[in-house]
Amino acid sequence: MLRKIFSKISGKSERQLATEALRAAAIKGDLARARREIIRGAEVDAKDVNDLTPLYFAVSRGYTEVARLLLDKGADVDAGTPGGGSGTALTVAAYSGYAECVKLLMDRGARHDLTDYDGRTPLHVAVYQGHDDLALHILSRGVDVNSVSRSGNSPLHEAMNRDNQELSAALIRAGADWTLKDRWGAPAEDRAIAKQLHDVTAAIKYEKERPQREAAAEAAAALRKAQEYAAALAAADTLQNDTALPPPLKLRRRSEGPASP
Repeated sequence: MLRKIFSKISGKSERQLATEALRAAAIKGDLARARREIIRGAEVDAKDVNDLTPLYFAVSRGYTEVARLLLDKGADVDAGTPGGGSGTALTVAAYSGYAECVKLLMDRGARHDLTDYDGRTPLHVAVYQGHDDLALHILSRGVDVNSVSRSGNSPLHEAMNRDNQELSAALIRAGADWTLKDRWGAPAEDRAIAKQLHDVTAAIKYEKERPQREAAAEAAAALRKAQEYAAALAAADTLQNDTALPPPLKLRRRSEGPASP
């Protein structure tokens, strides 16, 4: 009843009021209220003046269960401002270090290649903010490790700027290009040497030698296969010689008489 009265006073439809209330519930993390407003007809993907939706507000504050409810009701998993502002819901959750929100969004298919205003991906911002465990989790999802932000840095550059050798090495093992130049024009390999990041230089060396190791392993495997094949042939020849049959006997027919003198 109160909603109807307020609708007449404000000139807004009841659905508009429910939508505004849903946005407020998402901002505060009020799961029960969010459920009520959705039942009342609130639009789960309604945008505010900044093009932000309830899902974006929920994950930007770490309210995983509210975000789950909204996604279950059909909210756009990539809500936000791709390429501008703080980016999508996934990017803002990664920036704030809300691991459970990040996992939920990625499980629901959120795109990890959409960026914020500076061209930074969720992996970028997690590394930049020092959320190492979260960055490793995002990395394990098979994301692009060589995206370059508008400022010129890759996730590897960001990790090395923080002297984070463990994360830098993990990025290199995942395929990060150490020849890419950072915003100051230095390749990651040169920067690692200059900063005496020995674990990073060791990881780079290990990856450099990978092609030779793989070629040697393939050659060794081919040699073993050839040796096994040769051994199998030798065994087959021995078996054939041991089981050779004598020539067939020639039988004389009964109708044939004795041999002529």
